[in-house]
Amino acid sequence: MDPVDLMVYLWLRESLKESISHLGVNDAFLDSLELASTESLCMPCALPEQKALIVLEQIFPDLRETIGTEYTQLLKRGYKIEVEGIVSAKQGTASILRSAMLSHP
Repeated sequence: MDPVDLMVYLWLRESLKESISHLGVNDAFLDSLELASTESLCMPCALPEQKALIVLEQIFPDLRETIGTEYTQLLKRGYKIEVEGIVSAKQGTASILRSAMLSHP
């Protein structure tokens, strides 16, 4: 989930004028995976993504509440975690990911 993905989520939420849950990568999702560390899942944001974060912080006042404090800080340090990275991180993660997606509020 990078800043551009979050802009799309924000646009959908505002455009549809309905309550939409964030089901992307966020603190709650990562906690549900019960990983010892997420460090190996991190990848650097591209320069345009880093620039988009500056805009995102201005237009998304509840960003921290939506994605969590830890993931917000990770983005501010110039890193992101993509679902594809979680799936490919280790053997058997697909079943854990599927279980987490089903139980994620």
